[in-house]
Amino acid sequence: MRIPGYTRVSSNSPEQLKALEQHKARLKAAGCTEIYWDVASRSRDDREGLNTVLKLIERQECDQAVFIRVDRMTDSPTVLEKAITTCLKANIPIKGLDDSIDFTTVGGRLHARLLCNLARAEVERLAERVKHGHEHHRKMNAAYFAPFGYKKVGQRLELNPEPFVCLLNTKEELSQAAIGYELVEIYLNTRSIRATLRFFNDKYGIHTFSGKSRKYRRHASCLGFSLSGLTAWLNNPILRGHTAYGRAYKQRNSHKHLWDIRYNTHPEHRLMSEEEYQAVDSTLDWNAKHRSWQPPSSYRIHPLSGLVRCAECRGFCKTVGFKLRTDPNVKKHNYQCSNYHTKSCDQKKSLRDEIIEQSVIQSLAKRAETLTAIAELPPDNVDPPELQELKAELSFYENAPGSRAAGIVAELRHQIEDYYSRQQEGQQQVSTQRDLLLQVFSDRSYWKTLLPEERRDLYRALVDQVSIRAGQVEAVLLKV
Repeated sequence: MRIPGYTRVSSNSPEQLKALEQHKARLKAAGCTEIYWDVASRSRDDREGLNTVLKLIERQECDQAVFIRVDRMTDSPTVLEKAITTCLKANIPIKGLDDSIDFTTVGGRLHARLLCNLARAEVERLAERVKHGHEHHRKMNAAYFAPFGYKKVGQRLELNPEPFVCLLNTKEELSQAAIGYELVEIYLNTRSIRATLRFFNDKYGIHTFSGKSRKYRRHASCLGFSLSGLTAWLNNPILRGHTAYGRAYKQRNSHKHLWDIRYNTHPEHRLMSEEEYQAVDSTLDWNAKHRSWQPPSSYRIHPLSGLVRCAECRGFCKTVGFKLRTDPNVKKHNYQCSNYHTKSCDQKKSLRDEIIEQSVIQSLAKRAETLTAIAELPPDNVDPPELQELKAELSFYENAPGSRAAGIVAELRHQIEDYYSRQQEGQQQVSTQRDLLLQVFSDRSYWKTLLPEERRDLYRALVDQVSIRAGQVEAVLLKV
């Protein structure tokens, strides 16, 4: 006789895998000649093990099928009805070790459907409890996990000052917090994730080895970072004294507008300031779009590199070098649309880099004059409509009777504090750009003394892009 058995567990955790082995032993003791299993949610209908058993039943290639119980099979009414229909058509009996499964009678099918619905309700109740737990956790601004450099004390995060590693050459003991400060400093100096990891791994002797087989692989120690891991760590608002929710999976480094940030939950335990994060964030964003912050040391630095675009096709423009006929020792550079050489753009005319830079300087100087005039005007202290509405609601519920209003008042106060924090963060970034612009262009002679790499950093901080067409500058878009 051919008797397939089936069971399922939800995850690869040690407890679940131990339960899986127990299920297999029970199925084997029940007389199963072959055993199929899945490690997946019971709601999924694409489970390989379950579909294999149902195909054996459909083809009448077995004499009986054995299941542990209905919730090990499914909690989906659709999957259960498919199993019932398959068994009735094939006239193959079903046996349950913990449940009396009988698809051949009306009462047996009703019993199976009730068990399936109970399993579904259990999952929904569990999801509801988890959801309420997360909501309560967020209302308390409580932390979930401590990133590198921190430790969890109660529901708060604090810098971890305990000795973590000892350098062999200097016998110096370093804490996670000290290493965290060092990581931020290294990145701000190198402006590159790879360069930061090279320096960091070389200093602390972190090496990873890989082979064709898993048994030859060695994982990095707990001190090691991957490229994506270091990027996520630098982006973590916890390093700036905030607590953030909604950063799981692919949202660790992107979709920042979806993050739920609770500002200044531990301001005395920061690894970087807001000004430092602005530099980190702008560099990460630039590197993601242009692959690197700076070219190899052997390359000539072009201050406007990565900022010049073709107004016709919106593509980037690249530098094209040429020597003067009058003096072959002098080399000049023009910007030309990079898509022209592939015939995907008809903008053949190039433009001298000096002319483009002069247009950028004029735009920045003009903007500096405008900002100087604006700074002399009295400040506008009128709250925006959104904030006025929140304050009006807060005033209403503060005077409302009953205990229910207390929770609403606390939530409204949190929203107002969050609004002020986001507003302050945005104003701080704009203020930094304005101060930089006014500082540099208040003295034209000072601008001429700047090195190419210094002008490059200033342009990237103040200029969004420069559009050229037909050998002329069409537009200069500023960030400030």
